[in-house]
Formats: sequence, structure tokens, C-alpha cells
Amino acid sequence: MAITYRKMVDGMGEIAALEDMGLNSESKEYRKLASMLSQNLRKGSKDLLECLEKEEHYSFEMRKQRAIRAGEEASTKLLVPMTGMLFIVIIILVVPAEEV
Repeated sequence: MAITYRKMVDGMGEIAALEDMGLNSESKEYRKLASMLSQNLRKGSKDLLECLEKEEHYSFEMRKQRAIRAGEEASTKLLVPMTGMLFIVIIILVVPAEEV
């Protein structure tokens, strides 16, 4: 966003700067935002605010799903060490019981 702003300040047109931001962005959400804004500048759109709100909700849900997925992956990765620790605790409890 800062680079796009800087391009506009340096004299590049708003539409060209927004399209350039969309092309250079790795995020699908930023590409869609850039295309919505450039389309609004070209054609003028009455429902831009509604589209941006819908996109905000969609992006938030996608971010939430990615966070849930990352949490599930982390818990899966921790499952093996936790199982090992449980096995060690069981050994610590069983070994003294056999000596008595």
C-alpha cells in the first residue's frame, strides 16, 4: 500500500498504480481489492461500499479458517511428544511398583 501511495505521489495515475499493486501482490485478497478499486475509478460504482464490506467479511472468515487450520496442525505436531511423555510417566510409575 505504501509503495502504491508513493507511486501516486510521484506522478503515476491512480488506476495504473492500483493495477500495478494488484499485479505485484502475492495475496489474492489484495489483488481483488486493487481490481475493485480500479474498476470503481474507471466506471464508478454505487455499491462499492457493499462490495468492500462483503470482501471484508469473506477475508475475515478465511483468515479465521487459516488460524484454525494452523492450530490443528500445531496440536497434531505436539501429539507425538506428548505421547512420549505419557509413556515415560507410565514407566516411572510401573518400574517402582515391580520392585516392591
